[in-house]
Amino acid sequence: MVTAALLFAFPGALTRHLLGAALNSRVPSFPLGTFTSNMLGTITSALAYLLQNLGPIECNITSTGLLQGLADGYAGCLSTVSTYVAEINLMSNHHAWIYACASWVCAQVLLVVLLGSAQWSGVLSVGASCT
Repeated sequence: MVTAALLFAFPGALTRHLLGAALNSRVPSFPLGTFTSNMLGTITSALAYLLQNLGPIECNITSTGLLQGLADGYAGCLSTVSTYVAEINLMSNHHAWIYACASWVCAQVLLVVLLGSAQWSGVLSVGASCT
């Protein structure tokens, strides 16, 4: 699992950098690239968790390791707390609150849609994990 996380870390950091370079300058008061990067990281983490916990589960160490590496490596580097905090520290208080609240609310909505719908439909087997 550690090897998979290391393999996926660089593409995650590169994706975050490219999104920031392409989108952050479009709206000066809202770092759109960092926001997009964080939302994509949230989606990637949720989908990796969902795929690891689909029921009924037949555990495969290779696929479980790759999914966990994708969540830890790619999504972990794609959505970093340090970049999020650095962006907030550069903003005025008003814009920082808007950005922080928008990030939190959007991430929660994405998680409810992805994981909540799987849980409510009975597809997600929370107790039966391969990890």
